[in-house]
Amino acid sequence: MTNVPEKINRFGTEKKIKNEFFYAVKLILTILLSCFAFWGLSLGCLYLYKFFKANPEITARYASIIILTMGILMVIISIIGYVKSCPTCGKWFAKKFDKKTIVKKIKTYGLVTRTATTNKVNFGSTQSENISYHTSWEERVPIIKTTYHSEFHCKYCYHTWVKASIVEKEDFDVER
Repeated sequence: MTNVPEKINRFGTEKKIKNEFFYAVKLILTILLSCFAFWGLSLGCLYLYKFFKANPEITARYASIIILTMGILMVIISIIGYVKSCPTCGKWFAKKFDKKTIVKKIKTYGLVTRTATTNKVNFGSTQSENISYHTSWEERVPIIKTTYHSEFHCKYCYHTWVKASIVEKEDFDVER
């Protein structure tokens, strides 16, 4: 038995533990940030309550609209910030787009679901009646399957990563 495989395995294990640790820290920081956002929203609601109590001419309906709007904005900002976070350092709004390249383009066949609607009018003895029939079927059609690599970097720690995406488009320019 040699020491080299043990060192490689131990290094891989340490790296895995390190990545799990950073993931746990990122998750805890996200939860803490959400708690602080909720706390700030609660304070904002308290100040709004005091404002509306001091000004009775403004109805509670406006207060609920403002509070609901603030809550929705906080949720949207939190989601966008988390989606645009760096996978290494975990900072929000850090993801910057570099370039998108085509890795491969393949002409192949894929399944497409087609639908059709047929309307029929039945004339009865007293009244007419409209009946709609819906039909769907699958067809095998030529498609172009394109694989893209989008490259991103973190604006804080300069970590770079690649995200692969596949786009399937129906090929209308089929040579017969």
